[in-house]
Amino acid sequence: RGGPHARLVAYCLVTLCAHSVTDALTDGELLRGGRKAGRSLMARGFQLKKSVHVDIYYETLCPNSLNLLNGTFRQAWSDPNLTALFSVRLIPFGNAQAVSESTVSEGYHFWHPHVSYPVVLCQHGDPECLGNKIQACAMSILEAPAKFVPFVLCMASYGPTTGVELSSFACGKQLGIDMDAVKACAQSPRGHALLVANGEESLDPKLNMTYVPFVVINGKHEPSAEQEHLLDRLCSALSAPRPPVCRGLELSAGNGTNGGQEDGKVGCGKGGGKGGS
Repeated sequence: RGGPHARLVAYCLVTLCAHSVTDALTDGELLRGGRKAGRSLMARGFQLKKSVHVDIYYETLCPNSLNLLNGTFRQAWSDPNLTALFSVRLIPFGNAQAVSESTVSEGYHFWHPHVSYPVVLCQHGDPECLGNKIQACAMSILEAPAKFVPFVLCMASYGPTTGVELSSFACGKQLGIDMDAVKACAQSPRGHALLVANGEESLDPKLNMTYVPFVVINGKHEPSAEQEHLLDRLCSALSAPRPPVCRGLELSAGNGTNGGQEDGKVGCGKGGGKGGS
């Protein structure tokens, strides 16, 4: 189900993989193919001279990721006085795994001669891989957050049980996005390279990301921003005078501990990937 790579994980658990998936993730050549193309394409539009910089690592079908996007991030983005003061990068990949060509068996090569490497296994299967790739392509094509954030938020509004084909097409049509261009990207080596580049960043040991959503503000991981306190953390990072939306919020320099998995509100933690892209 879901394409020719849907049972890759099952194969790995039995006889497919010559090495473990963990070994594949530490392979120095694992993600090299998409590094330059992906980063050069994804970087445009984000380097704005704003005082606060936000990175949100997420998955397109993770319920907790969608809660963040539909909740406090949407609230923050809807305030023009606040959005004028922060830049944002959205990185859809999350807990996906990447399996290098050297990791799979001769039999897998035989049955899947045209697969692109590394094979990306998404936590919520092939539909999530497609959603991650669609959004990565949309960001690359649209470039400016003012153009692609509404698309991401629109897709998020459909929730985790709606197909990404439906949500992306409906949102693209609503927002006047050239979905033929997005489709061409998502079905091409360029789309795979963008997804792989997101994976390289998400799997970087220095980031130490073990769940999503995962929020970094001005280079610092902010666990409390991952649930209901994103607006608080954004406002705390701003210098006075702050916009009106910040009034009455509990502002502090600490990053708190009530995000991700620290307070029992378990996010989408690392687990076995499903499907392939």
